[in-house]
This record gives sequence, C-alpha cells and structure tokens, in this order.
Amino acid sequence: MEDGREHMVYQLNPGGGFAYKHNATGLWYAMAETALNVSGAMKETYALGAGASVGLIAKVTDLFKFHVCARNIYYGIGDYHNYFEAMVQANYTVSSNTGLAFQISRTKTRSFYQTEGALSWNIFF
Repeated sequence: MEDGREHMVYQLNPGGGFAYKHNATGLWYAMAETALNVSGAMKETYALGAGASVGLIAKVTDLFKFHVCARNIYYGIGDYHNYFEAMVQANYTVSSNTGLAFQISRTKTRSFYQTEGALSWNIFF
C-alpha cells in the first residue's frame, strides 16, 4: 500500500478462457478475468476490476518445460489502479520423483514495481 506497510487484502478472482494446443509450440491460453480486492488500507476499501491473462506452456524436451505469461487487470471501480504481471517459469525433471524449478516475475501496481525470483528443488512422494 502507499504507506509502505503490509496490509491484509481479501481477493476474489473469477474468470474463464480458452486454450489451444499447437503441436510445434505448445499450449496457448487466454483468459478473461474479473477481480475484487477488499481491504481497510485502500482509500475506498475495495477495488473491482477486469482484465486478461495470456500465456504459453511449452514442453521443450521430455525433461524440460517452461511457462511464459502476462496478466493485466484494470481496477476501474472503487480504488482505481492498474495491475500488470509478467512471469517466466521453467521446470526440469531430474528423476521420476524430483525436479528443479525456476521462476521470475515482475509486477507493477500503481507506481510500485516488484521483481521476484525463486529456485526450488521439488520432491514428489
């Protein structure tokens, strides 16, 4: 929030969309979304918006796949602002029950930018 402190925000984000599997590139998808955020820290205590997400999930080899996506939500009712996110995820299968995952994302809310990255070792049992 604008005061620099962390606040609780309750969110509801329903939507729907379509996916198309292309044999050469992978699974493409697009979704229309709505979003409701409620928090006492916002000027109007709520923000209602709509937007879209698009992405690609591609299997490069039997062991490696990646996911690229972007999402934009414009909150035009209540606390006016825009939310944008771009993300890249990559997964490498090490064995039948372990994997390595990498994710990096960049978000912009109002004039605040945030970049996050993660590297994970996944164990499935």
